[in-house]
Amino acid sequence: MKKRIVTTVLLAVAIAAFATPIIEFTGWNNLIESSPDIIIARPTGTFSSTSINSTNHPMATTIVDGGMSYPIEVITVLKGVTKPGPAQLWSSFSSRLGELPHQGDMYLVFAGNHGSGLTNCWYNAIEDYRIVFIAPDIYSGAWTNALAGKALKEQIKMILKCRLGSLNEQRQKDQDEEKRIEEGLKELNM
Repeated sequence: MKKRIVTTVLLAVAIAAFATPIIEFTGWNNLIESSPDIIIARPTGTFSSTSINSTNHPMATTIVDGGMSYPIEVITVLKGVTKPGPAQLWSSFSSRLGELPHQGDMYLVFAGNHGSGLTNCWYNAIEDYRIVFIAPDIYSGAWTNALAGKALKEQIKMILKCRLGSLNEQRQKDQDEEKRIEEGLKELNM
């Protein structure tokens, strides 16, 4: 019975994804206003190529045309009527990132809630820009307190600033590594 319910939910997600048009990014203000749900969520496990292809694995998922459905835990609801707890997320971000979600990852998701209730629902965030990676160490209890009482746009601005800082730090590390590798190739070609 449980397997039939899971299969039905995954099939419904796949069908809805085909009916979901891909919309061009038109700016953050428009995204905030047009997204019925804005959440902070994390995957509830670690994926592998085996888990995706196995219907017996607890992290089994559905992949259709580059989009995938997988279980998440909603940590915080910034906008919308749902509650924190288990849910499903339909997205294509794994094809953009070139990897599967990992336990401990954290995301700011601009989504549409397509569930029938306030819990155990699923979210659609198929466009790449609808999911913003948040480093796990950024989102902590202190971070939750920093967001509390702030207007929605201010909360999102704070998260985007932190993400930009993480990207700049990673870019610098990548540039340093690139320089070391180039120097190594020059040195080895003497």
